[in-house]
Amino acid sequence: MNKKQMSEQDIRSKFITPAIVEGGWDLLAQIREEVTFTKGKVIVRGKLISRGKAKRADYILYYKPKIPIAVIEAKDNNHTVGAGMQQALEYGAMLDVPFVYSSNGDAFLEHDRTKSTGKIENEMPLDKFPSPGEMWQRYRTYKGIDDKVNAVISQEYHDDGSGKIPRYYQQIAINRTIEAISKGEDRILLVMATGTGKTYTAFQIIWRLWKSKKRILFLADFNIQAINLNQAKEGSETAVAFFISMVSAILGKSVQDQTVILGEMSIQGMLLKVNALPELMQFAVESGAKHILIPSENKRDIADIPDAILTAIQWQFYDSPTKAAILAMGMG
Repeated sequence: MNKKQMSEQDIRSKFITPAIVEGGWDLLAQIREEVTFTKGKVIVRGKLISRGKAKRADYILYYKPKIPIAVIEAKDNNHTVGAGMQQALEYGAMLDVPFVYSSNGDAFLEHDRTKSTGKIENEMPLDKFPSPGEMWQRYRTYKGIDDKVNAVISQEYHDDGSGKIPRYYQQIAINRTIEAISKGEDRILLVMATGTGKTYTAFQIIWRLWKSKKRILFLADFNIQAINLNQAKEGSETAVAFFISMVSAILGKSVQDQTVILGEMSIQGMLLKVNALPELMQFAVESGAKHILIPSENKRDIADIPDAILTAIQWQFYDSPTKAAILAMGMG
């Protein structure tokens, strides 16, 4: 059949995909086709809400699972080799991949996003498509990634067997953060909006660092909540524990083992009474705790605690977050 009469799908299956595989790419583990990575821009007109066109890449190539390195846009053979390049560049920028390709089944046109000068675009025959190792080495050279850093950033994601994959912006956040930490950067701010998967992103960062034998000193899932102006407080009942963990990290001194910290704090730093103290203390004892810190506002509630619980655990009152930190670290 004349190549000009073939559809784009035919061009891909008969020419482009075989050329990629011939270059050393694993069809099942490293090549994804027709990848929809956004559902389209939300468009609001009055009371009507619709979505724009979804973003879908013809190919995304991965050095390792969830570590993308290249995007390829395909066209039928009635187009030029570089006809898909503009679209490929848009997707490459969104997905944060270094190498972008366009093909019509005759050859590949490569755009190297790691370069800003010199020969940025290069046309190559189908049988000269670069291997995963070659692309990764070029990326390492561009980023100045040595063997030590490479061992960290090439760690694989956690896979729970559910088939869940990160959204494209989560993937970018995870990969950039891992790369920055592995290069020794010690002040990194990662900002994500509500509902964008902060916990999942944080977990994957921790997992990959942990698998790389990195020590995780402290993790906090920050969120901004609407404040009840009548009570002038937020909804968390772990504010004091959070404060103590911050002090512990700053001082480099650990909280005593098997310590439970109860306490809620207003936005002005005022301690608030803990609700259901008997139940909380009983749960602490059953969980194996040996030491519990209680706000002084709960002193009257001690009379309601069974003697069996009071004698089974060491308990202390505190009248300020600072005092709680001192007691928790065994400094008082």
